[in-house]
Amino acid sequence: MNLEALYKEAKTDSLSEQVAFCKLIDSFIDENPTLDIPKKKVAFVSTSTMNGMKESLKAQSTRHNLIVDVYLAEYNQFAQEILDKNSDLYKFNPEVVFLHLDTRTLAGENFFNPNDPSFDVSSWQCDTFQLYQDLIAKLLESEKKVIVSLLESPDINPLGVMEASTNGISRAVNEINLKLMSLSDEQENIFLFDYDKFLGKLGKKYTFDNKLYYLADIRLKPNFLGALARELSIFLKALFVTPKKCLVLDLDNTLWGGVIGEAGIEGIDLGPDPAGRPFMEFQQYILSLHNRGVILAINSKNNLEDALNVIKNHPHMILKEENFAAMEVNWDDKVKNLKSLASQINIGLDSMVFIDDDDYNREMVRNFLPDVAVVDLPKEFSKYVSTLDGLDYFSTLKITDEDIKKGKMYAQEKQRKNLQEKSTDLTEYLELLGMECLIKIDDKENIQRIAQMTQKTNQFNMTTKRYFEDDIGKFIDDENSFVLTLSLSDKYGEYGITGLAIITQYSKWVIDTFLLSCRILGRSAENALMSEVISLARSKRATEIFGSFIKTKKNIVAEDAFERLGFKKHNDKTLNWRFSLEEDLPFPECIKRVKK
Repeated sequence: MNLEALYKEAKTDSLSEQVAFCKLIDSFIDENPTLDIPKKKVAFVSTSTMNGMKESLKAQSTRHNLIVDVYLAEYNQFAQEILDKNSDLYKFNPEVVFLHLDTRTLAGENFFNPNDPSFDVSSWQCDTFQLYQDLIAKLLESEKKVIVSLLESPDINPLGVMEASTNGISRAVNEINLKLMSLSDEQENIFLFDYDKFLGKLGKKYTFDNKLYYLADIRLKPNFLGALARELSIFLKALFVTPKKCLVLDLDNTLWGGVIGEAGIEGIDLGPDPAGRPFMEFQQYILSLHNRGVILAINSKNNLEDALNVIKNHPHMILKEENFAAMEVNWDDKVKNLKSLASQINIGLDSMVFIDDDDYNREMVRNFLPDVAVVDLPKEFSKYVSTLDGLDYFSTLKITDEDIKKGKMYAQEKQRKNLQEKSTDLTEYLELLGMECLIKIDDKENIQRIAQMTQKTNQFNMTTKRYFEDDIGKFIDDENSFVLTLSLSDKYGEYGITGLAIITQYSKWVIDTFLLSCRILGRSAENALMSEVISLARSKRATEIFGSFIKTKKNIVAEDAFERLGFKKHNDKTLNWRFSLEEDLPFPECIKRVKK
């Protein structure tokens, strides 16, 4: 049993239940000292009383198989805690800081009297944003990742109906939030949480209690702390847990209403009418996921001809054939089909999310493929969009250009597979692909993508070390290290930046990181990248290079990679592979080296 399973079995609705669950977590960890579970330090700094947030955030993080140690700063001590380098906050040394300031505290007495002649709203707006800048800058100095709650709009309107059209607190709050958004765009390690949207979903009148506010400056009723912690835990998941990659979809009563084999293309529900609109908007939401890099696949019990007829020819079909990286449309069981899809796309089963309206199919997948995340669709078609919107399997804090292109890249893989089937052998296939590669050293323009690769690549990853953008920046700025990236393309399209090597040369030349995206495995790209590493080392008059393979459950495919690349076993527990630069590793003939 893991923490995620423990959470599913527990009851954590109330604050008291979450406190009790935290004790259960501690016992579970004590009883399982060898658990390979990420342990992270997190701080929560607020202007208001948040007693219980420590336990709530710890409890909710187990949903993502994360152990978090939470530091809850004293009530309204945010400035002292953050600006003083000797404070308890820095002694705790969190990796992530949630900064939660509220409008009423920051506005003070002017919250109720924004039109007081002595109060300059514009100056308050500037001062408040400057405060945010100072606090965030101080945290970034200490290499913290900062999750900033955007200011909530006031629920009290001293200016009455003029509130929205007058230069009052509401407008100032909007301006401050816009500036925070720009700040987040400009700087890494700053992420934003829309607290006002969170309150809006719950209903502000339900989340606030005047008695509790006047008694203890409590702005969020304790029974909603779990809901807030749940939302914030998604940020931790996005930071520290590899997201799912692929959404596998059923067809009948999932992407459209009705059974195509019975109703025919004209009889299914799909379109702007009341019956078809839930499915059309469901597809629109799925397309938005695809456009930010989620791979799509189909797993349906159907006649292939019928299914393709709808996908290609229905006037209101949003998702097109080119949006799907792979399809299994047949009468085989869905477990078998999921295995086949994983093989075709070249991803692990644990990277998949399966959506099906049928209870039997879902339970079958749960029982036989526990690594696959299974979504329970509601019986009400109208709730499909909200169900998908409530999932956090694909949560990410940044979207790179590579992410945007990813869905298209996987769809292009179909064409490559067709070519492979027509080729007589692997050598002919690789030559016919017409591959070109671009290798760059210390590419500062793509730090975000480089960091993302270390966090997401599991299969062909020699050490599975995880780095953030600031870590990559340090490697690039360090004269004793080199960051090499490989971009690959062929006649069908671009794979993007899909190879990475990080080399350090202090007392000896060491391969700190060597990885390839799964979508270029079997293309000789590892030979191209390692050949460049060897050339670089030789140009710096090195005599040997050392590397290590750290085995995990997922990187078995890379276990013999060093040996295939000409490395010899080395009698060292850490650096267990060695390459003598008296030897050579030719650049593969099937790949053309290009310079841009």
